[in-house]
Amino acid sequence: MLQVRDADTNDSSTILSLDGVADASEKTITFTKSAGDMKTVASGLYVYDAEIKTNSGGVVTTLLHGTFKINEDVSITA
Repeated sequence: MLQVRDADTNDSSTILSLDGVADASEKTITFTKSAGDMKTVASGLYVYDAEIKTNSGGVVTTLLHGTFKINEDVSITA
């Protein structure tokens, strides 16, 4: 699961929550969100973490974490 928040100190600030699709042979996990869903997210600086829960024992492991910025739309459409 990948969670996106506007702060890393507040559990109630979840902006997006995405389930991943794992490919064990490629050793990858893919997270996707539709353009329509992303349109609802305001521009700004966000924090994220991606965690995986093993089936055996239910151990949760953080795979990666960091920050990213969503810029305002700069294109002009007619």
